[in-house]
Amino acid sequence: MARSRNFGYMRIALFCCLFIAGIAAAFSQEGKVVYHGTERIDLKIESLSSRIDTTEMEGYRIQLFFGTDMNNAEEVKARFASLYPEWTRQIYMPYTQPYWRVRVGNFYSQLEAQPMLKQLAADFGNVFLVKDKIVRPPLPETRF
Repeated sequence: MARSRNFGYMRIALFCCLFIAGIAAAFSQEGKVVYHGTERIDLKIESLSSRIDTTEMEGYRIQLFFGTDMNNAEEVKARFASLYPEWTRQIYMPYTQPYWRVRVGNFYSQLEAQPMLKQLAADFGNVFLVKDKIVRPPLPETRF
């Protein structure tokens, strides 16, 4: 009787070991996706992606000046460029008759703009964050 009980435990232990080994083998496999596209599919993807405007998006800029005098706007722009030369490519002077604006930056969120807003408030006084179309940074090119 003791012999048959030991044999039963051995069978259960063997079954558990094989079950665990099978589970481990099943989850250790690597998956790989292979794209076998046709020329027609590639042309359709290209035509759809060419219609998407990837240069502008909704975001935020910091407004330094708002007024009717273009010379004052140019002075604010020049002062900003001299204080922050690394930001000269992100200075914008939109004109909507009769007002000039000097705006800087391309920020995705209000949170991202806060450190620069505080710094500019110390240098320029009355500055504020405005919602605007911003220039999206270039996307890395991907291939299928």
